[in-house]
Amino acid sequence: MKVTPEQVSRMMALCNEMVSLYEEGVGILSVSPYTGDAQLELRTLLELPGELEESDFDRSEYGYRYEYSKQFGGRRFYALSKERICPRVEVLA
Repeated sequence: MKVTPEQVSRMMALCNEMVSLYEEGVGILSVSPYTGDAQLELRTLLELPGELEESDFDRSEYGYRYEYSKQFGGRRFYALSKERICPRVEVLA
């Protein structure tokens, strides 16, 4: 497949838009072309509407132990954290 000049222009526009949002304080780190998931800075994820979900994420070589995510607009947004931000509450029955 050959990349067309129009596709190059679209890629540049996408890169420029992500850089512009980052400079405005919106921490978009990456978007997966495979899943459509977007990795955000944790502070940005917390500002999105939706229910925050926590998952264990063992990437000990980098120190990240938790993954937080929200579903919004049909997409999954997530952030990695080295520390738990919302402690689990055990309910005793």
